[in-house]
Amino acid sequence: MCGTDCIAKAQEQKKAAMARTDAIIERIGGQRDKVIPLLQALQEEFNYLRSDVLERVYERTDIDRAQVISVSTFYSLFRHIPYGKHIIRVCNGTACHVKGADTVYDAFRRELKIKEDSITTDDGEFSIEKIACLGVCALAPVVQIDQKIYGHVHTGRVREVIDAFRLFAQQNEQKIAEEEQKEWSGEVRLGLENCCQASGTAEIYEELVARQTDKKKYVVCNGDEGDPGAFMDRILLESYPLRVIEGMMIA
Repeated sequence: MCGTDCIAKAQEQKKAAMARTDAIIERIGGQRDKVIPLLQALQEEFNYLRSDVLERVYERTDIDRAQVISVSTFYSLFRHIPYGKHIIRVCNGTACHVKGADTVYDAFRRELKIKEDSITTDDGEFSIEKIACLGVCALAPVVQIDQKIYGHVHTGRVREVIDAFRLFAQQNEQKIAEEEQKEWSGEVRLGLENCCQASGTAEIYEELVARQTDKKKYVVCNGDEGDPGAFMDRILLESYPLRVIEGMMIA
């Protein structure tokens, strides 16, 4: 049984969670049209949409229970149960399915010793799910762990993929920690669509870049086509990145 200290600790944890929830509501807003960004922020903060957190949303905003349930159950990106630190997504689209996606999914579950009635490892490191399509059919069967893509993943490569990702995640965490130590003076965003360029933003961009004295410069390629969970240029970006870089340099 849970004693007095245990109850007091649980109450403190809930109080802290409500304070974090209130801060997110204050930052994003409680109007009905803010439901998606609000749910996204809450899930990022708590890992999933906790029932007590959602109750707080109903109390403190104009968003009601029906709206939250309809939105959070319609979009697959929202979760109502706890997930692990990293999410393994096994593509089950047509190309991956015919190349054995189901056996790959089962192999990951066996390797990670995920119980039959669960999707998460006991230590909370990984959760696993099937996804309709990752848009990388040429690499089937495909697995995505967080934002990292692994192609041609047959059952014999499952351990290799898990080990490779763990190394990648460790290196990525170190890189993020280093980036957080840097001080940024500000951020400039310029629209480079047709109308903006016609008004001169391309010239402004070129001038700003030319003025920079730092030898290290960054160019961003936006390859998102707006297809949730996938973009069809992924095969080009991942298989022929030098061609993309060459095109950006010419441009």
